[in-house]
Formats: sequence, structure tokens, C-alpha cells
Amino acid sequence: MKLQTLSIYILLLSTFCTSYSQERDADGGTLKISNKAKGENLYDVAKQMFININNKDVDAIVNMNHPKIFESIDKAQLKTQLKTEFEGNNLLTIEYPNRIPDFKVSEISKLDYKDVEYAFVSYEMQAKINFKQKLDKLTQKSMKELMSSKGMDVKFTSKNSMSVMMKDKITILLKDKLTGNSCKMIDFNKDLPYLTKVVLKEVLDAAERYKQELN
Repeated sequence: MKLQTLSIYILLLSTFCTSYSQERDADGGTLKISNKAKGENLYDVAKQMFININNKDVDAIVNMNHPKIFESIDKAQLKTQLKTEFEGNNLLTIEYPNRIPDFKVSEISKLDYKDVEYAFVSYEMQAKINFKQKLDKLTQKSMKELMSSKGMDVKFTSKNSMSVMMKDKITILLKDKLTGNSCKMIDFNKDLPYLTKVVLKEVLDAAERYKQELN
């Protein structure tokens, strides 16, 4: 099994899978964490994101993404990737807990000079990966190292199955002129090549501070 091929699905996993989140409070910093955000009901927006994932509703998931993403990735290609993730392929299948996770939503922040509003959703992601063939110890070691470098905790439960968990996964909720003043989501994943093209540096910096406050 080629590690390069598997890494594609590891990246996809880190972007979309869900689980239970930790109940935490942040001390200090510029953003306050709460279960309900002020203004637009971002709690319901975030909850709908998880519902769409649990329902494997590919069209709904794609439509929740910020439109600027599709300047860098073809919408049809993203739909195909999602279907592959949900249905599996000749290498592996991915299982997600079919439940709404506990999650936190930050207060809304604004960039007045850009007419932008944003908030963050934090949660823990958890999934199980089942491989179509058994993995030897060297491959398992390489997989653990690769996924650990992306902030994931990995435990092999058999030679062809492993559990995956990532603490404090973050999704950015963004509202601007391009979204028609409705909230759209962008995964805060530094491996995404288009992230800096879609999200302003001020928002990315705030997301990084928010993540640090969770620790």
C-alpha cells in the first residue's frame, strides 16, 4: 500500500470527520468561548454542519462551504472526494460516529474595514479507518508518524483497522459580501493549499489564537 495514496485520505479525514468534543473553558485572550454565539444563531449553523455530515448529504456539505473555495477547487471534484470518503474505495473505508458532537462556538468578531464577520466552532474529531488489506508494522509506524504530524492520535485495533482522534478541531464560520451575508464554513486546516487565498490573515491569526486558548 502506497503511503502517498493513503495520505490523501488522511488529509480528507482531518477536514470532514466529527466526534465528541471536550468541555473546556478558555482563560484570557481575545475571544470568549460560549455554547451560544451572539447575533445570528451560529450554534444552529454549526449543528446543521454536523447533521449534514451524519446524513452523508454531500450536496448540503458542499453548499455550506465558502464560495471562494471553489476558485481553487472544482465543486464537482469536491463532491466526488466526499462520496469516496463516505462510501469507501479499494483502499479503505472510514466510519464516523453517527451523532451530534458536543461543540463550542466563539463570540462573533468583526473586521469593519472589510465588512467581514467570523466565529469559530471547536470540537474533537473521531473516526475509525478500516483498510482493505493488512498493514505490516513498518506501514503502521509510518501511518502513525504521518498522522501524528497532523495533530491526530492513532491507535491500531488490528492489522487492518485503527481509531483516530484529533483534539480541538476548528471550523471557521465566515460571513461577508460573497456569502450574501449568511454564514459559510471553512475548515481551519493548514494543509489546505487554498486556505490563505480564501481567509484573511487577520482571521487566520485569530483562529490560531483561539486554538491556543483551548489548550
